[in-house]
Amino acid sequence: MNPTTTNATTCINRLAPRARRALLYLQGFDSKKILKAATHPTLDCACLDMEDGVAVNRKQDARHGIVQALSTVDFGRTERVARINSFPPTTTTTTTEADDGTHDDDDPSWDWAFQDLEALLHGPVLPDAICIPKTESAHHVRRVSQRLDALGDAAAHVRLIGMIESPTALNALSDICTAAPHRLDMLIVGGDDYASAVGAVRTTEGHELNYLRNACLAQAAAHGVSCIDTVLIDFHNTEQLSKESR
Repeated sequence: MNPTTTNATTCINRLAPRARRALLYLQGFDSKKILKAATHPTLDCACLDMEDGVAVNRKQDARHGIVQALSTVDFGRTERVARINSFPPTTTTTTTEADDGTHDDDDPSWDWAFQDLEALLHGPVLPDAICIPKTESAHHVRRVSQRLDALGDAAAHVRLIGMIESPTALNALSDICTAAPHRLDMLIVGGDDYASAVGAVRTTEGHELNYLRNACLAQAAAHGVSCIDTVLIDFHNTEQLSKESR
């Protein structure tokens, strides 16, 4: 689960703020855990995952499981977030090009991301939000936003969440936050992937993430979006969870 920090700044065309005190990741193919999360009385946000939490041979199962859960499971007041796979950082197409599935990359993760997105958009019920992992640039945000915009009013409520997990993303924070102001309303600090990218050693104290956390928080506040802290992998450590949630 992720402890969160939410700022109260508002701006024109922003969606109404949502309470996101914690975000729970669930493998998209695990229907039992999804059903359990849906009945949790105080869970603000359930993130149905197709990315890091899902092995390669279960990607399609997760994709189908999430589409089915969105249309058959009553989540009550819990926000339903779907995390797609990441677009490869080598993507070079411009924002004016059609996202029709054609590309020059041999990276299979591109196909996963595109297939995830298309499965969600063609499903009977859309999620409340789509989480874009490894959001490296404004283009990644616009790619998803433009596909949602094409659906018109049916997708007007769908928000976007950007995960900031690399130095490249850190340098593009302002552009990412302003890429789709009518949709993007939260950043997630991706501490573990960021630490790996810069060659830092992860510690309990988390000093190696201070710059990343402060930069994300500052840009989120400047642009009127929320910011959620990095995942606490050792979720059994309730003392550490309590400390990081303050």
